[in-house]
Amino acid sequence: MTPPSGSCSPTREVRRTGFERLIGYCIIAPFLIVGACLSLVGDFRGAIIFVSLPFVTLAVAWSLKARFGPKEGRVRQPEEKSDHAGPWRAVTCPCDLGNGAVWTKYLPMVSPKSSQSPPASLDHRAFSLVELLMVVAIIGIVLTFLVPAFTSIKTANDLTNATNGVAGTLERARTYAMANNLYVYVGIAEVNADVAVETVPQSPATDNGGGRLAVAVVAVRDGTRGYDLLPSLPDPAWTAYSSGAALIPLGKPEMYENVHLAKTLGPIPARGSMARPATSGTYSLGNAVCKSITPFSWPLGTALGSGQYNFEKVIQFDPQGVARIQYATNQDIIAGWMEVALQQTHGSMIPPEPATPTGAIAAIQVDGMTGAVRVYRP
Repeated sequence: MTPPSGSCSPTREVRRTGFERLIGYCIIAPFLIVGACLSLVGDFRGAIIFVSLPFVTLAVAWSLKARFGPKEGRVRQPEEKSDHAGPWRAVTCPCDLGNGAVWTKYLPMVSPKSSQSPPASLDHRAFSLVELLMVVAIIGIVLTFLVPAFTSIKTANDLTNATNGVAGTLERARTYAMANNLYVYVGIAEVNADVAVETVPQSPATDNGGGRLAVAVVAVRDGTRGYDLLPSLPDPAWTAYSSGAALIPLGKPEMYENVHLAKTLGPIPARGSMARPATSGTYSLGNAVCKSITPFSWPLGTALGSGQYNFEKVIQFDPQGVARIQYATNQDIIAGWMEVALQQTHGSMIPPEPATPTGAIAAIQVDGMTGAVRVYRP
């Protein structure tokens, strides 16, 4: 018996294309990126969850495929040309062609001693539509957790940027004062983040709203401190402020979002990364009683209290690099330390005062004697 010519259907192949692999990489990549970002901000538990989620999802999908999936694949067709001159036998392949028919194959008759076997093989497997929908549904549910994760990453980065930015501004102000032999003033103010940045004037922060930090640096135009040292200084102490005409700006104001100028960061620990010198209320810029008598308004050229930003918390650097917050009667006093305490916020919502010095907080301290700046983070 010879095999009938043309009795076999064309070869069916189910192959995983490069595009499908690309789609898989695009699904897994966001989870890996979020996990890496969470690990950078210290949330290692969240990082482990996000890194493991896509692999767990794929494992579940493959398990469902192995248990309930169809046995589809590429079936090899016997060669049409053969030198076999002996009898042929018909072999039925257990593959459903989709129309109720089965695939009949014709193989040469061989002796029992031969080790040949039917060449049918399943090389590749594919996902069914139900499996893909299940995976997409699982990924969709997981994606609902991405928004708060990205929000947490952004606000954590905002705190880091603010900490580094404020510390860098203080360092540059001190260096500029010493290099140019003049007095430099750094003003720090917190305003309500719900108010648009271009609004004039900005709304000062209250217990119910804040979250945006403004920092500006000015110097006295004639190189002096801008006021005379008297036994008791007036408020304001400027000899001739003239709507800011006596001052010159040293750059543009810097804005930092999702940051609160905190009164305190909780009890100071005796050891650890947050162990630092204690500061009094008048030298903690987040405290309500910390108001310098050398305020200024921005932009320069506006009267005190009528600018877009009004800076009442001001640190002065003199030509020797000494840092001070000028009050009416502390002309001859050099404070040990001044502190800028920062706390992470979500928009304008002011977080509660931390009971312990942990979490999304940072402390920037300025040495009164030398003007050196140091940053403390948990």
